[in-house]
Amino acid sequence: MFLRVLRSQEYPDAARREPMETTGSSHRRHGGSSSADTLSVVRRVWRVAKRSVVSFYDNQATHHAAALTYYALMSLFPTLLLAV
Repeated sequence: MFLRVLRSQEYPDAARREPMETTGSSHRRHGGSSSADTLSVVRRVWRVAKRSVVSFYDNQATHHAAALTYYALMSLFPTLLLAV
């Protein structure tokens, strides 16, 4: 459910290589509000965070981290035996 919400069509996907939004810096020169710029930055940060979470789960990073931790812990005992 959570990942389905994150993969909605409302947000651009990095794989599709959609162009980024303009920051609205031209509005500042002509008296535009900075709240629109802040909202644009917040939206961009949200998209990056969302893409990171989706990619993390799509690439099975949790499984890789668990495997790495398992093998690291299993190699500690023989290393300690060699050190003594």
